[in-house]
Amino acid sequence: MSDHSRSWVSLLGLTLILFAIFTFDEHTPFPGLPALVPTVGAALLILFGGPGSWAYDLLSRRLFVGIGLLSYSAYLWHQPLFAFARYRSPSEPSDAVMLGLACLSLPLAWISWKYVETPFRNKSAIPRQPLFLATALAGATLMAIGLGGVVTDGYREQILTYRVSPELAARHHRILTATSTPLVEDMFDDGACRFWAATVTPEFEDRFASCAARFGPTKLVLGDSHAMNIYNAFARSGHEPFVVGVVQGGCRPHDNKPMCQYDGFDVFAQDHAREIDKVIYHQSGAYFIADEAGRVDSQIAFDTGDYDLQITNIEAAQAYLAALSDKSGIETIWLGPFPEYRREPSLAAFSENHLLMHPRSVAIFDRLNSFLDTRFETVDTFEYVAFRRMFQVPDIVDTGDCFLFRDKDHFSTCGETMIGQTDAVRRLLSEID
Repeated sequence: MSDHSRSWVSLLGLTLILFAIFTFDEHTPFPGLPALVPTVGAALLILFGGPGSWAYDLLSRRLFVGIGLLSYSAYLWHQPLFAFARYRSPSEPSDAVMLGLACLSLPLAWISWKYVETPFRNKSAIPRQPLFLATALAGATLMAIGLGGVVTDGYREQILTYRVSPELAARHHRILTATSTPLVEDMFDDGACRFWAATVTPEFEDRFASCAARFGPTKLVLGDSHAMNIYNAFARSGHEPFVVGVVQGGCRPHDNKPMCQYDGFDVFAQDHAREIDKVIYHQSGAYFIADEAGRVDSQIAFDTGDYDLQITNIEAAQAYLAALSDKSGIETIWLGPFPEYRREPSLAAFSENHLLMHPRSVAIFDRLNSFLDTRFETVDTFEYVAFRRMFQVPDIVDTGDCFLFRDKDHFSTCGETMIGQTDAVRRLLSEID
């Protein structure tokens, strides 16, 4: 191949790499076919980018050679800089901040390259035997520290006892209590007539029939994992002896998978209409919120504020509830979505920002709830009740006695208890029209 042809091929390789750098983002499937773009580009650059090629002439300039010398040190520095920026920021840091941190990694990389990396490459300055012994000792020390961290759960009690204030230690324990048990393992069942199931089964029907004969019509909660929270709040309240949930995570009318409960519940509701006073439907509002790529339940929508309402999913829930009410004749209530925390609870112990609801989440759910209020104002097939009429989620999620959330979008056990103690819940469960 002629030098001219090699130059063009090397330039193509460089172009492919630059294309990947400036056009690939978090939405690009990776690994996958797009990974071939920078990979093939690198291969072409290695094979045809030797002396005499245009790519070689460009990349051999002093600026690029200097960046190459610092690249490994810069790689080691940029990750902790980015990680601490994300930790300290209430939302995803801006592009300007991340660019500034990337630039900061270069002078830090020069320092570590000059005073750490370069001396270690000088075999005469550091003899091999002492280097190997020091490396082995450092490795053994790190392993011992790591093993100690595993055994002591990150030296938690030592840190809480000696490094933080009693107030922060108490907050940490509240958060640990709130987040330590997965929701599905924390579902309430009193062994009598406050119980739940993911789907309608023969065992569920038998237990339901026995309780209906004993206590009369019940309030029944239907929906996804957020409805699991609502069922727990109702059942834990103790206002009524007969409260039932047919609730399952990941199951909503717009995505009615074969494992979900809705088809079986339709039949059950028609067969047991006299034994069900009200069906109270609830689901996560995040599935009515789509990010700029059209994905629902996306943290990106909350971190960037670039979102739109997913009307199709709202229409699917509306159509399902209208049909359920029409076919069964049961009074049906759609309890609107609650605003979601949308932060990482484990960071809240030592970060004041994480004690607050995500500000964009509050604004987004305000808009969503206003939309739903208006949309269902004149609907007569079911009643729509905004969640805020039952419980107002405070801006500060740590009350001093309770940390309200177990993760970014589900209430904790004590959060469920607080909801269940409201007068609005008492009225909803105690009154039979």
